Amino acid sequence: MQFYEKVRVTDRARTEEFVGQIGIVTGIGEDEGRGASYSVRFPDSDEEAMFWEYELASTGVVVDESEVYGGDEPETVRVVVDKDGYGDIAPAG
Repeated sequence: MQFYEKVRVTDRARTEEFVGQIGIVTGIGEDEGRGASYSVRFPDSDEEAMFWEYELASTGVVVDESEVYGGDEPETVRVVVDKDGYGDIAPAG
């Protein structure tokens, strides 16, 4: 899987709320013994979640960055990292 690729969340996902949804890969993490991890954005709900490679299936479709972030202005996000090195997108504001 690659950046801006559309992926489907499989029934092997740890959280059921995203199963069956199509999202777009916006980040790729290092191998931590389980395979690569991916940040996936769901444009219909504007949510983003992290998944292990085994939880996703490629659709074979790669979209332009503008489909993910819209317009010409880049989006900036702030990430909060906990003491164990795990990060989450910080609330806006």
